Amino acid sequence: MRVREEKSQRNYLIWAGGILTLSGLLVYLLNTTALAVVVDLPFVGVMILALALLLLLPGLWRSLKSQAGYVRKIAGSCALLLAFILMILLLILRFFSYDQQQVSFRNGDVELSGTLYTPKASGTHPAAVFIHGSGRQTRDEYAFYARFLAQQGIASLTYDKRGSGASTGELYKSDYGDYANDALAAVRLLREQPQVDAGRIGLIGFSEGEWVAPLAAMRSGEIAFVVVIGASGVSPAEQVNAEIEARLQAKGYSGDFIKQALTLNEKVFAYQRTGEGADSLKAALQEAKQQTWFRDAEDIPEEVYPIEDYAWWRSVMDFKPAPVWEQVKAPVLVLKGGRDPNSPAERAKHEIETALLRGGNSNFKVVVFPKGDHMLLEWPLGERVPPPIFTEGYLNELVTWIQEQTGVG
Repeated sequence: MRVREEKSQRNYLIWAGGILTLSGLLVYLLNTTALAVVVDLPFVGVMILALALLLLLPGLWRSLKSQAGYVRKIAGSCALLLAFILMILLLILRFFSYDQQQVSFRNGDVELSGTLYTPKASGTHPAAVFIHGSGRQTRDEYAFYARFLAQQGIASLTYDKRGSGASTGELYKSDYGDYANDALAAVRLLREQPQVDAGRIGLIGFSEGEWVAPLAAMRSGEIAFVVVIGASGVSPAEQVNAEIEARLQAKGYSGDFIKQALTLNEKVFAYQRTGEGADSLKAALQEAKQQTWFRDAEDIPEEVYPIEDYAWWRSVMDFKPAPVWEQVKAPVLVLKGGRDPNSPAERAKHEIETALLRGGNSNFKVVVFPKGDHMLLEWPLGERVPPPIFTEGYLNELVTWIQEQTGVG
């Protein structure tokens, strides 16, 4: 009976150790790796570890007391101590390596809510405003990056996009100009913060942010730097065509099929711009839907929707970024994945570099990471199979460049 009880207690220790280890690993992944960009749940991870400790602690203590011999007791005690140390370190990483506060600010009638992350060090710091990708996005989308920069001495503000989360406003009754003014309202808020150096505030735009960030920088002469990640360098409509072309190429379609798809999509665009040609477009779509390439193209609609449905898209689809980049005088960093399915890296590099040089801005850097996707992630286990990893050198390039531009370090 005694032997069976001791064996049961030893098994309990093994299981408990495994649960604590896995919980600790989960917290680590959710705080420090690219998984945090896909699923940003660091608080949940910490709570899982804390709950595991609370539930397992009584049993662990009984197991330790029941073990005969100093070696087993010392080994068990060390394991328990290490688990507590791990939890404390992770709590420090999560809650005490930077400060954060909830903030709100206004752009006209729109009230925007966000979170400000600031370094623990005293004094004033450079800062960055994160600008969203497309669709409804909240501050949580960029919380990992904001925490990361704060840990590197750079304050960060991430906020709920208008019409999302706790922010008011209508997302799809606004255009890039409205989004840019939201970002500038965030910049004004940062200038009022005692922890922030008002002369060293920049913008970081992801995906759709490639059109919003330079527009905001063009409208304000006080932006210290601009970073864009996943930029195409062309209009949204041109980017959609680039996506269709890349998608069909990846699936092995010949140039003739790709040409058919792009020609059809241009008819869709023509209708979306003017509302004219609905009947001919409907007939073209009916014919194209019989082709194998149609569904693989993905972005071509299956039917003709009312022109009113395209009001927002019509307001942004032909936004030309080149004339805007020509007027940006702040230092610029462009980070692009070589495997970005949204647009070719070399074209994006050429378009943005050409526009900046045409406008007389030579203070820029374009870095292409050959293995990175649209968000500069890699997927070692297969496309979109977690966990992802950051493409090599990406985070270092991001933070080092900002530090160089703002004199940190």
